[in-house]
Amino acid sequence: MRTGWVGVDRVVREHWLAGVAIASSKGGADWQAGTVSGRLETSLTALHPYLRWSDGTTSVWAMIGGGRGSAENTRATGHVGTSNLNLGLGLLEVRRRFADRFGLRADAAWAQLATGTGRETVDGHNAAVDQQRLGIDWRPSLRVGGVALQTFGEASARRDGGAGQTGAGIELAGGLSAVGGRVRVEAQGRILALHSARGYEERGLGVTLTFGSPSDEEGLSLSVSPRWGGPSAASGALWEERVHRPRHEPTSAATWSLDAQARWALRLPGGRLLAWFGSLDRSSRGWGLAIRGGIELTGRVGQVERGSKPFEPRISRSRSASLRDSRS
Repeated sequence: MRTGWVGVDRVVREHWLAGVAIASSKGGADWQAGTVSGRLETSLTALHPYLRWSDGTTSVWAMIGGGRGSAENTRATGHVGTSNLNLGLGLLEVRRRFADRFGLRADAAWAQLATGTGRETVDGHNAAVDQQRLGIDWRPSLRVGGVALQTFGEASARRDGGAGQTGAGIELAGGLSAVGGRVRVEAQGRILALHSARGYEERGLGVTLTFGSPSDEEGLSLSVSPRWGGPSAASGALWEERVHRPRHEPTSAATWSLDAQARWALRLPGGRLLAWFGSLDRSSRGWGLAIRGGIELTGRVGQVERGSKPFEPRISRSRSASLRDSRS
């Protein structure tokens, strides 16, 4: 799969931020059903406008997205079937901080991927998922000598609907970050403690070690991130950064991946920051290697609070077909 993104956002007045991102992707996969085989190729172009309001203690994110493309199914016999491909997705998230340490969050997300009508085998397919969550978090911080420590814990009630596993459950997450000079270590984990779907599990653990300049300063930074199991952050369905495991593959602590990233930033006249970044992602599921890269330009015209990610809005859960707060 090959995907490209370009986006721009801007602070409007004091509390508002508005932006839009355009994504274009192409993918292909070989398939076999008994003695019949072939190849499915897809292309999709999507538009994702988003809006945020924040007064420092309360923030509201809203995003919608839609796209069109095509799906082409080529059998080994030479027969080719084509169909239209349509994508729709959205997110609404509300956060509220209390006394700097406690917070309340609610979010709702949905996505739908469908092919057009017709008589080909690739026609008439539809996958839709939705998720709603309500949770609390606790984020104390302290300093030990020259090291700044921050911990967090989250607990959320969650409902899953649509294709795949459905039902309600309780999700727990926690982590720790330590910063000393130009070295930063972050560890976080997540587990689906309870779920009404029988035998359904989710859990993940991730550690990130970073050397070099912070993301809001110029210079070089290098990071390495080993991860085990599924997503380690309880950040909402739409904010998954990478395609997750196939729909029916169970989460296993033995499943691992390793991400290495390099970033170099340059301060431009007027205070803006121009950064180049690239990363490699290696997984235990095979010899496949994911390569990502891009350019960021931030500054006074559109600086976004760290921790949001509107530029990669795809849903990716084990319970559905893969579709995906802003580090722009």
